[in-house]
Amino acid sequence: MREIKFSYMYQHEETGTWTNAKYTLEEIEREKRSVNNFARHTLVARRQYTGLKDSKGVDIYEGDIVTGKKRGDPIKGHLVVYDIHWFVHDPHTLIYLGSVGDLEVVGNIYENPESIEQGG
Repeated sequence: MREIKFSYMYQHEETGTWTNAKYTLEEIEREKRSVNNFARHTLVARRQYTGLKDSKGVDIYEGDIVTGKKRGDPIKGHLVVYDIHWFVHDPHTLIYLGSVGDLEVVGNIYENPESIEQGG
């Protein structure tokens, strides 16, 4: 069974700086952590861990921007997980991966939306 983790993306209302707070479900339940304890921050997104890791061992969360290669061709987009199938979505296409071994997390669609809009 995959580990259940969450990423809470907060943006400071005055400075615009981002905070990415990550918790396991066990941490939230055991320690009764408050995921809303960021004063003057707006919760922008709540993302779930996909159960996958990139080629460097970094956890991949919903909305992460990944880069890599498929059959030698470079790809960049955000990872889409549907059931047990993995896809990378860029502004123009949806690419079926089948595995994530060669992908690397390079950001996320909340902090780096221009990266997807411009196609990398």
